[in-house]
Amino acid sequence: MARSHGSDTSSVPKGKINRSGLSSALRLYKYIKPYRGQYFLGIFFLLGSSLASLAFPKLLGDLVNTGNSTTLGQSLNQTVILIAIILVVQATFAYFRIVLFVNVTEKSLAALRQASYRHLIKLPLQFFEKRRLVNSTAEYRQM
Repeated sequence: MARSHGSDTSSVPKGKINRSGLSSALRLYKYIKPYRGQYFLGIFFLLGSSLASLAFPKLLGDLVNTGNSTTLGQSLNQTVILIAIILVVQATFAYFRIVLFVNVTEKSLAALRQASYRHLIKLPLQFFEKRRLVNSTAEYRQM
């Protein structure tokens, strides 16, 4: 969920992608690694729902073309049934995609928070003397 803090980010220059930025981003994947089976299953459902979304306009075009032809009966019914099947498949794939990605996201974010808290607990007292704990935890919760 995106949070709006009221600050305008349009004037902030965008950073370029470099090796150090990629390596720090790739460190986050260790929190997703225990859930990679669910993650790749979610990718499968993402591809399936995308393919179903791409097939739907083509089938609607076939439905219109079938309506313009002289033989309406059987092919029109088959096209409508195929459209209904595609919609059910797309809805099912989209549901499982969302459920799987939400589960992976929540579990990996929980693991990241636990690791951060474990790190905070191990910090020396001088760290907390230099920085107020209220500010540190408030910034941490903003993540």
